[in-house]
Amino acid sequence: MKGLLIVAHGSRRISANEEIIDLAGKIKMILPSEFQIVGAAFLEMASPNIRDKIEQYIGTGVTEIVVFPFFLAAGKHVATDIPQIILSAQKAHPGIAIRVTPHLGASEWLADLILLQAMETEREKS
Repeated sequence: MKGLLIVAHGSRRISANEEIIDLAGKIKMILPSEFQIVGAAFLEMASPNIRDKIEQYIGTGVTEIVVFPFFLAAGKHVATDIPQIILSAQKAHPGIAIRVTPHLGASEWLADLILLQAMETEREKS
């Protein structure tokens, strides 16, 4: 069984965290056969944290976890914090495959998405 975990920074604004949780739900509906579990976790200021969510996934029988860093730039959280958390989880659970994808900002589709959003906003103004 495979799980997808979207990792975001976390915010004091509950609505901001709910956006990430809602995104995970939308992703699950798009291709439910690829990932049996899709959820969100946060680095700080919100729950669940990454460690707890990984433990929860493992408790459901997941054998593979794909972690997607929902960050625009490769700052400290992407370059250091997330990899350290994942390494710790891998050491604690050597039978579970945990891999981290490139962060959102590294996506080759991000420029297209920004242009589409900008063009859609201009169309709505007309």
